[in-house]
Amino acid sequence: MIGHFCAAQHLCLDELSPAAIHYARETFCRILDTRLTHNMPTFIATNLALVELDAAFDPRIAGRLATLPTLAVTGSDRRWCAISQ
Repeated sequence: MIGHFCAAQHLCLDELSPAAIHYARETFCRILDTRLTHNMPTFIATNLALVELDAAFDPRIAGRLATLPTLAVTGSDRRWCAISQ
């Protein structure tokens, strides 16, 4: 199964958090390392800042994530706005 994630033309991981990958750190690290080594498009969404990623994950994972370009999406949380209306 790991081969599918490593070989996918594009990979999008949503809601990356320590709880989400606690059980699979080594697998996640291998997938990320393979994709970065082969310059494969990898998109990761997280609410954590780079500093928080470094504290929350294995240093190898945080180091690899830090090499990726980042796009900050700012503004109010639209999910909470919809609930309060």
